[in-house]
Amino acid sequence: MSLSLPSQLLHLINPNQFSSTHSEGFVELLAGDLEAAERKLRRGYERTNRVGGSGPAASLAALLARALLRQGRDDEALGFARACREVTSRTQLDMRLKSRSVRAVILARQHRLRAALRLARCVVAVAETSEQIDSQAEAWFDFAQVLAMAGRRSEARQAAEQALDRCETKGNKVSAKAIGAFLANLGEPSAA
Repeated sequence: MSLSLPSQLLHLINPNQFSSTHSEGFVELLAGDLEAAERKLRRGYERTNRVGGSGPAASLAALLARALLRQGRDDEALGFARACREVTSRTQLDMRLKSRSVRAVILARQHRLRAALRLARCVVAVAETSEQIDSQAEAWFDFAQVLAMAGRRSEARQAAEQALDRCETKGNKVSAKAIGAFLANLGEPSAA
């Protein structure tokens, strides 16, 4: 069996987690191979649902929603964001934030900007109370995207810079690069 480079790297980092579709899917998602991420995450999600595990199912559903969102498959992404929310316990703050953040981006794509902005702002506020720097970065970046879709480029730039700061703090170079590209696409800040 030939393994993708991200899967080979994961195997080298931690061979005991190699069978974890969650880890494999996450690595593929970071590597930008959205189809491979979807395939692995979907397989893990279906397997987890067969044996019954709400914690892993929530995490897999959140990642699968993100992979589908990045492919522009909003209806499917929304379905998995809902599935994540349905199996997430009150104590799983990170999963609750991830499902809501995906939903905010989808609302913006549907031109439901007021609801999208309200939800994305709420996700950021709650994420900031957590110690999950990657989740904070993701919330800020989703908020930046929603602001950009709403035509609020200056605020989008500020939110993206917050996301970038957290990625750099965490050492997440892959996400920092994506945020940098987003900032470049926004163009130069306007003079006040």
